[in-house]
Amino acid sequence: MKSAIFALVAIAGVITILSFTVMAHHDSNGMHNNGMHSSKMEMHGKMSGKHDQSDMHGKKEMHSKKGMHEGMHGEAAGEHHRASARGEVLAIGTDGKSLTIRHEPVAELGWPAMTMELALKHPALAEKVRVGDQITFELEQTSEFDYAITDIHGH
Repeated sequence: MKSAIFALVAIAGVITILSFTVMAHHDSNGMHNNGMHSSKMEMHGKMSGKHDQSDMHGKKEMHSKKGMHEGMHGEAAGEHHRASARGEVLAIGTDGKSLTIRHEPVAELGWPAMTMELALKHPALAEKVRVGDQITFELEQTSEFDYAITDIHGH
């Protein structure tokens, strides 16, 4: 009898752990990293183009999990996305091949407003901007989880 009770308690413990795992995945809202490198970005609240939001309350780091991508876009395998976004240039990569941008939400990709480093498809694009510039930029998916800036316009 004691061994049967012990087995039931053990099974209940396993079920509890599994349900926490399922709830954690559900709380991720099906979000995946979509080219967003977790070590290089932070999610932010609503961004306005002229206000300094370096001391944003309620910001939280985005954690990248490969399994979190199901259902984000409903995209077909191999389909590559393009999008346009607005943001502020915070840094230009020392190699001139990337920009760190605090961007507004990108609805076409399901991205919230955040700060992230993005590769430049053509390094010459870095010559079009300076730190602090407000820009509109075009993104193109380059692999399953990566995006690159393909064009930049000032505004």
